[in-house]
Amino acid sequence: MKISLNIRNTNLDSEQNEEHCNGELFAPTCQHGEVVVIKKALYGRMNIGKCLTESELEAYGSQKTNPKFYGCKKDVTAFLSEVCSMKNRCDLRITDLDKFANGLCHPGLRLHLNVAYSCLKKFKASERSEEYCNGEFFRPVCENGEVIFIKKAHYGRMNIGRCLSEAGLEVFGSQRNNPKFFGCYKDVSLYLDEKCSLKNSCDVRIKELDKIVEGICGPGLELHLKIRYSCLKVVQLDDGCEMSASNEVKYVEASEISSRSRCASAGKSFSIEAPRGQNIKMTLQLLHQLEKKKQEGEEEEVMCDRVLGTIKYLNKDYMNICSNGFARDKDSLVKQEFVSSSDLIYVNFIQKISKNNMFLIKIEAVGCRDIIQPEDTWMQRSGDEMIIGCFMTKQKWYLRCLDRVWSGVIGNCSNSLPHSSETSSSKMKAGPQSKSDISKKQQLLVIVSICGMGVVACVTIICAGIICLKRCNMKQRKNLPNYYNSTPNNINVQQTMRLHHQHQPDLMNPVVQQYNTNMQSLQQQQQQQQLQLKYNNIGEDGDEGSQHLKEEDERYQVLDQQEVARETLVLL
Repeated sequence: MKISLNIRNTNLDSEQNEEHCNGELFAPTCQHGEVVVIKKALYGRMNIGKCLTESELEAYGSQKTNPKFYGCKKDVTAFLSEVCSMKNRCDLRITDLDKFANGLCHPGLRLHLNVAYSCLKKFKASERSEEYCNGEFFRPVCENGEVIFIKKAHYGRMNIGRCLSEAGLEVFGSQRNNPKFFGCYKDVSLYLDEKCSLKNSCDVRIKELDKIVEGICGPGLELHLKIRYSCLKVVQLDDGCEMSASNEVKYVEASEISSRSRCASAGKSFSIEAPRGQNIKMTLQLLHQLEKKKQEGEEEEVMCDRVLGTIKYLNKDYMNICSNGFARDKDSLVKQEFVSSSDLIYVNFIQKISKNNMFLIKIEAVGCRDIIQPEDTWMQRSGDEMIIGCFMTKQKWYLRCLDRVWSGVIGNCSNSLPHSSETSSSKMKAGPQSKSDISKKQQLLVIVSICGMGVVACVTIICAGIICLKRCNMKQRKNLPNYYNSTPNNINVQQTMRLHHQHQPDLMNPVVQQYNTNMQSLQQQQQQQQLQLKYNNIGEDGDEGSQHLKEEDERYQVLDQQEVARETLVLL
């Protein structure tokens, strides 16, 4: 918060001069909207008055001529300013000042306080315009950590107002239309800069300006001062070689940056960094030479007067810091403002700048900082515009940077429902953090699904192999003769053959011959089928194949015997 003081009526008559005796209270109270400003405060045994009478002093005889007894005092302005200045009221016991008077005055009579103070109107503004008459004082006071910045000051006979009335001007008749009598003035900004700029307070008698504007106006009415000034909070740099830029405006004295010579000796430049995505805006203050030419209406371009340093950014671009502005090179037109195209710049001063140069730099971050990218999205930024889209869908959302805040709607890629109507960088920080748990669960679910699908695929392949093997065996069995599929009772056939042989021995001889013939032909067929089966079963395990063939041979022998017996019975 910037606070300056309305002191247009500040003169010798507006000060309060009070005397307070030891044992009393100093309790100044100002009206609403005003603050106490301590001008002068002395504590001791100084004068005859309310606290010290002539008769009391006479009682000590020759001691009254001793300066260590009467006339001894000490300035306590700083202490009272710390207790009361810039407050609406304060309370101070006079006995609290005794600690400053140890050994100051010989013991005897009581000490007292003489104080001069004023109640000044406090206002909140970044800039203030005031008018002061000849014979008054210009006494601006800023808060701790703030300095006075003189923007413009004209002294002369310029306008009708508090110091010059219409009636007073009419007395001079036709002289009113003479520009050397009314409307005459001179810029005294540089003079007041030396007196007040970059200071917390100052005291200037308006009549001092007469020597600067001598001959600017004709004799007659008194001259007056019109001034525009403000209180700026100046950043006190630490021992490092860097500072940060933020949305809050910061003012830095150029002499503070240039004094960082140890940074250059260590191979470092003084760096200024803004949040990622924002740019850095720098403005030079106290450029009265540049402003003066503009005020006088000169049309020629103002070039770089003297190069004091350089600003580097993006490792290739640079800008010169001139004594009258910023310029790309010495022959370029100077500008009062400079905006970088990156969030990090390096400042180097060619020569050390003294405080007498009155050089002030205004630093702030502009634009919108980068937001944290939401899950499952892509981002594309171009200056003050940004596009956010989903990887899995064609959804897109458009944002625009307005006054350092991203404005727009960002939806959710999972359900495409927008969750905000205006999104700033601070609002976007919580989004990805709240989705992190969900994304972990989704990843775990995908891994489990892949493992399950692998198990199912393996089981399916094994089952398919078993089914194919069984089908091959079934096809081989279908290719065998039909009589191999029948299973007559071998025991009954043998018994029948035995009975016929016993009861009809004569008839059995041709039958036996026929039986032997049939057996030989069947054996030949059996051998051919065995060879065919061996070729078909190549590739199977040796042991299993041989065992299978052995079992088939035994089966076929049984079937052949049954078939021979059946044919023999037919013949009988």
